[in-house]
Amino acid sequence: MADEDIGATADGAFDRGVLRRGIASAGALLLALLLVGLVVWVASSNRERDAAAALERQSFEAVLLTRNIDASIGQAEAALGRYVINSDRGLGTIYRDRWRRAGRMIDQLDRLVRDNPEQEALVAALRDAYGERGRELARTANYAAVRRNWEALSLHNQDGASVTGPRIARALDRIGTIERTLLEQRAADRRASTELSNLLVNLLAAAGVLFAIVAAALGWTAL
Repeated sequence: MADEDIGATADGAFDRGVLRRGIASAGALLLALLLVGLVVWVASSNRERDAAAALERQSFEAVLLTRNIDASIGQAEAALGRYVINSDRGLGTIYRDRWRRAGRMIDQLDRLVRDNPEQEALVAALRDAYGERGRELARTANYAAVRRNWEALSLHNQDGASVTGPRIARALDRIGTIERTLLEQRAADRRASTELSNLLVNLLAAAGVLFAIVAAALGWTAL
């Protein structure tokens, strides 16, 4: 009879040990799956954060380009105005360099906003106005280059009354306004993505600690 009680007690202890190990194993498996899911989520969140940061930089560069294009065109026209008066070839060189620089920056701006149809259309309008303005100023510069200053001055005055200058200014202003709005939105998206990424990293670290505790408990129950 005593042997039967001892056997029953041993069987009960064995069953409880098996149950504990089973529960610990199931918990470890669930936690491992949670860790894998968090790792995947963190990686996805990091990609979204990087993409948001890239878009933010893109808008910042576009805003900066609109300002630089406007400044370069202004410098070119100012140099041309002085060139017309005194025929200093150095000023003619400055005019051509600044004007071509503005054209190169318009190309850069076009590449930056190519993913936005509205902005792409505005850059196309800007490019058309820039080309037409360039042809107007080139006539003035050509007369100044051969020292036909009166003709150059007359054309320069006509250039000042042309509509192409205001067209360029309006296109640049509109592009800059849109990109500043996008910059604010994208900066907010980048901050939100960064906060989520940081939160997930902290959760992953906490889950790693919990997994280590469960693994230790599982090892203890196996003894």
